Amino acid sequence: MIPGNQALFAWPAFILRNTLSEHGGVTRGIRHVGQDGYLQRVIETRNVVKQPHGAAVQEPDGSLRPLDPDCFVSMNMWGMTPEFLQELDKGFRDFFRRGEEELDKTEFLIPIFVDQLLQEGRFPCGSFPRRTGGSASPIGGGQAPGGRGLPGPHCGRRVRR
Repeated sequence: MIPGNQALFAWPAFILRNTLSEHGGVTRGIRHVGQDGYLQRVIETRNVVKQPHGAAVQEPDGSLRPLDPDCFVSMNMWGMTPEFLQELDKGFRDFFRRGEEELDKTEFLIPIFVDQLLQEGRFPCGSFPRRTGGSASPIGGGQAPGGRGLPGPHCGRRVRR
């Protein structure tokens, strides 16, 4: 963590059911928020498909693993400070230092990079879910007006002061 900075990025989160396609699977970063209201994990999840019951991950063998359709997901919109962008630049440069063979088979995904930083304890991120139409928006500082945790294993909880 960079001294003096408590929130180095913001993540507009969307409700999964509102981001699914009628035309096949999508990739979404599913967020996991701890009891303390801070983002703990971002799990980049491929092949999320719309189902009559809501949503599921279609596994390579064709089986379906249900997901909470009301969980919060990323659509790769982030608000970052210049300090965070410096870290992102370092991570991107490290990514390109890999062998050329490996670069042909992979991509630099911001949710995976953010999750790595979270797991290293370098960038704590508060989470303030607030319903605004089809999305939920984290708000920096204080407590979200009317914010409340949503049901389900992957849904956010408000930050307590």
